[in-house]
Amino acid sequence: MANIGAIVGGGFGLIRRRPGAVLAWGAIYALGTAALGYAQLRLAGTVDPTAATQWDVASLGRGLGVQIGFGLVSLILSSILSAAVFRATLWPEDRSGMASLRFGMDEVRLIGLTLILYVLGMAAGLVGGLGLTFVTTLVGFLFGGSPAMAGLFATLITMGLIGLILFLMVRLSVVYPLVLIRRRISLDASWDLTRGHFWSLLGAYVLMALATAALFFLAFLPFVGLGLRTGAYAPGGNWPLLLQQLQANHPQSLFAVIAATFVITALVSGIMLVVWGGWIASAARELLKRSEPAEAGVSDATGPEWSSR
Repeated sequence: MANIGAIVGGGFGLIRRRPGAVLAWGAIYALGTAALGYAQLRLAGTVDPTAATQWDVASLGRGLGVQIGFGLVSLILSSILSAAVFRATLWPEDRSGMASLRFGMDEVRLIGLTLILYVLGMAAGLVGGLGLTFVTTLVGFLFGGSPAMAGLFATLITMGLIGLILFLMVRLSVVYPLVLIRRRISLDASWDLTRGHFWSLLGAYVLMALATAALFFLAFLPFVGLGLRTGAYAPGGNWPLLLQQLQANHPQSLFAVIAATFVITALVSGIMLVVWGGWIASAARELLKRSEPAEAGVSDATGPEWSSR
């Protein structure tokens, strides 16, 4: 069984060892997402609302191209940061580059892996949706069109699909750090490596999810308090109106809110990148230590390239 304590401690240990890198990753992520969001808002502001209801193939094509472009930029940014976290966890003695950041074949492979998983996920979702529709229709026909029976079978099938998705996510959870370790994309390597460790990995990931939820709650608790005090959460209240009032009456307070939001977002983003990336990379490292190379198929990850990059 995988060591849950070692997996959970992997991300937090990285925070202790590389606090400066954590802040750098969080700041880069916060700045990148803020820049992408601002650019999207600027582009959205140039759209003519009177033409929004017209069927304009050219406009739809441009809009789709812009969204794909933003998605690719976001994917590149997240791949660079994720690779840095994996690298800092797997090879802590390697301090080359600023905060372990670089752009090379490891990052390109991570981008390719994400695109592969996205296509597979879309295909699986399409097949699953069609299968669910077919089965519920067939059950309704066999039971005389009973909505209750069709709903029952749909619920059971949906729960089964959720369980299957959870199983696949756990079994393939270490596929990303294995890209850096083995220097190639290999879905079956993660599948082989996690065999027999499903429940221990699931337990570790549940603890990770609970810790993440607690982190989000504590980080944004001041904003919840601000919203409650100002009535932003009351019926008829809203955050945009509150920000407009602050800008008109207390511009310095608005700047303080924006600055605090950015700082907290950067900190939370950095910690989230570290804990999730560190946990997953630690899981891969623990499983590699416990697996026989011949069985796990990772003999190339236990030699000199595993101990040092």
